[in-house]
Amino acid sequence: MATTKNTTAKKTAPKKAAAAGALEATIFTATGATAGTVALPASLFGAAWNADLVHQVVVGMEANARPTTAHTKFRGEVSGGGKKPWKQKGTGRARHGSTRSPIWVGGGTTHGPRAEKDYSV
Repeated sequence: MATTKNTTAKKTAPKKAAAAGALEATIFTATGATAGTVALPASLFGAAWNADLVHQVVVGMEANARPTTAHTKFRGEVSGGGKKPWKQKGTGRARHGSTRSPIWVGGGTTHGPRAEKDYSV
């Protein structure tokens, strides 16, 4: 049985279009008529499109604009709870020192969201 060798052609990237010598932008009037053109500096507007860089910029701008509104209080920030709810011994109940402990209704939170969080990149 003879074996055949499969050969494939090399895949090459498509050639990029040559950049135009001068970059120009059309100027329009308020009515939509063409008023002329303006030359744009190639050092600023002649760069090749970089989708990864544009994505990084957009993600960064959206992260910087993200508000931090969610906020919960720790047990030390909740008002009340200064007095021991009942004596330590003799009641038959579990011992507690504050009604603002995270295990109590109305108490502080343990790992809740904080407004100090910074999402900026």
